[in-house]
Amino acid sequence: MAKYSEEFKIKLVTEYLNGNLGYKSLAKKYNMPSQTPIQDWIRAYKTKGIEGLKPRLKGRPSMSKNTNKPKKKEEKKLTREEELERENELLRLENSLPKKNESFSRESGCLPRKAQAKVAFELKEEGFRLKDILLVVGIPEATYHYHVRKIIYGLVYLLFFVLSFPL
Repeated sequence: MAKYSEEFKIKLVTEYLNGNLGYKSLAKKYNMPSQTPIQDWIRAYKTKGIEGLKPRLKGRPSMSKNTNKPKKKEEKKLTREEELERENELLRLENSLPKKNESFSRESGCLPRKAQAKVAFELKEEGFRLKDILLVVGIPEATYHYHVRKIIYGLVYLLFFVLSFPL
């Protein structure tokens, strides 16, 4: 399939619209194998004007560098007092973490993810922000929610099991 320039298309369309020649004679005059492109160009010109004769991209568009990912929320500028309160909150969280770790594991090794999720859950119950807890504990948010869901479903199943047997 031959590609034709925008100027060439405009020339043929204006020549057709002036009434000098028809589709077939224009195709023969300019050595085109078919009259169909000329018909398409005239139709495009009548509906969209010169914009309809401009070349357009075909196929799948390439991936742009600017994807439509939601931008991270910019944290608002905190005052000095708010920064100190935030730092104090994180320090309280870090101080309460070893106490929780001791309750789950006597050795000072790494806790499994399930135990880390339990620690994070308990810290959340004490009123700390989940984002801060996960930062200090060092587990991804998805892992936390996975283990918490398993814990809650386990409790629901246990409660159902206990209530299903009469005393």
